[in-house]
Amino acid sequence: MLDYNAIGSHYKPSLLCFLFFCISLLSLNAQHIELMHAGSKSDDSSYYDICRTQDGKFFLGGKFGVLKCIHMDGTLTDVDFPRGNQSILRIQEFYNGALILAADAGHIYRRTNHRWSVLQLPKYKKSCFYDITIIDSITAIVCGGKSEIAIGNRVIPFGFALLTTDGGDTWKPVYQRWNRMVWRVLHDKKNNITYMLTYSPLGSRVLESQNQGISWVKSSMRSNVLWHDMELNAEQQFVFCGGKSGNLKRKEGVIEYHNKHAESKQEHWNPNAGMIWDYGANDFFEVASGSKGIIHYKENLPQQTWKTIQVQPPVNLYEISFIDANSAFIVGSNKTLYKLIMKD
Repeated sequence: MLDYNAIGSHYKPSLLCFLFFCISLLSLNAQHIELMHAGSKSDDSSYYDICRTQDGKFFLGGKFGVLKCIHMDGTLTDVDFPRGNQSILRIQEFYNGALILAADAGHIYRRTNHRWSVLQLPKYKKSCFYDITIIDSITAIVCGGKSEIAIGNRVIPFGFALLTTDGGDTWKPVYQRWNRMVWRVLHDKKNNITYMLTYSPLGSRVLESQNQGISWVKSSMRSNVLWHDMELNAEQQFVFCGGKSGNLKRKEGVIEYHNKHAESKQEHWNPNAGMIWDYGANDFFEVASGSKGIIHYKENLPQQTWKTIQVQPPVNLYEISFIDANSAFIVGSNKTLYKLIMKD
C-alpha cells in the first residue's frame, strides 16, 4: 500500500492515455490478463484495496478517499459516502451490507443499513489505520502506525492495534509499541486465534491472541525479512510476503511458507520482483502481486512452479481479490485495475 508514484517521469501522458483507455491483453498460453481501468495521467491516485462483499459486489478504496464499486463487466461507479481527503487503506464487511473502512488520519468510515457515518479518533490524527480484521458481527481489530510509514518515510512507527466489541462505535488500544509498525491482523476463525504482523528495523515478528485480541503473546514466527502481508492458504500454512530487507528500495521479493506447529518453511525468492505487497489463495491457485508491475501465480498441484507476468507500465500492484475459482481482480497505483484469468 505504499505509493511511490514510481512511473511518473518515465511515460508521456499521451502514451499513458493510449495504454490505459485501450484494454490490454497479454497472452500466456491459456492464461491472460486484462487491463480493466487505469488513470489517464501518471500522477493519478492509487487503489490500495479491493473487497468482495457477501452479495458479490467489489468495492475499491484508495488515495485521497476514492471509493468505487465494480460491476462484473468491469464498469466502475462512485460510492456516495462522507468522503474526506483521507486515503482508504482497507475495506472489510462486518456482515451482509455492513462495511467498515480503515483510513488515514485516524478515520474510520462505516456503512450500516445503507447509511454512512464517520468517526475520527482524536489520539490518532497523525496515524494511519493500515489494516482491519473482522472477528464477528460486532468485534474487529484495526492496526497501523504513523502516517509517514505508509508513504515510505522513515520515522518512529509507534505501532498499535485497537479493538471494538460494539460494531465500531468505540475502540480501545490492546497493543502499542513505539518501535514497531503493525502491518496486518489476521483472525483464524477455525481455531479462534488472532495473529498480528509487526515490523521493526530488526525484522518481522508475529504475535498471537487466544482471547480475540484482548492480550497478545509472541509466536515462534519471525524473520529478518520485511513481511508485509500474512495469510492462511488452503493447506492451513501461514504465507508471508514482502522484501528481503527493510530498505524501501529493496530489490528482492520473497514469499515464505510456515507450518503452524513446525519450524520448517519453504521460500520463493524473485531477485527482480521488488516488494511483494499481497498474497491470495483459493483451492486451485495462489497469486502474489508486487512492485514493478509483477504478478506471480501457480496452480495448487504437486510440483507446480510459480509463473510470472509483468505488466506495463510497471506500477505497484497492491491487492488481490478472487472473482471465482480461476480469476481475480488486482489493483494498484495510478488507479490500475487488472483482471487475471488463470484458466479459461
